[in-house]
Amino acid sequence: MSADDTLDLKQQIVDLFNLEEMFAFFDFVLKMGSERTVTGLCKISRPKAKKRARYYSMLFIIDTANDEIRWEIGKYRYLI
Repeated sequence: MSADDTLDLKQQIVDLFNLEEMFAFFDFVLKMGSERTVTGLCKISRPKAKKRARYYSMLFIIDTANDEIRWEIGKYRYLI
């Protein structure tokens, strides 16, 4: 990739979603410390073309009230 190339992340996600079908979804609660919790939705997908690839993908959508909580949640991404 050269310095002039740019990635269109929105288009990459759209393309990925077009290759997958939703298999399941569920609500979840993430406990952060003793007092704070956040809620979200997890979508589990699999490829539409079952012959090409075998995988499941998980997309976590988390409801955050402010930047402080968003930053704190970012620390948890390494636990998955």
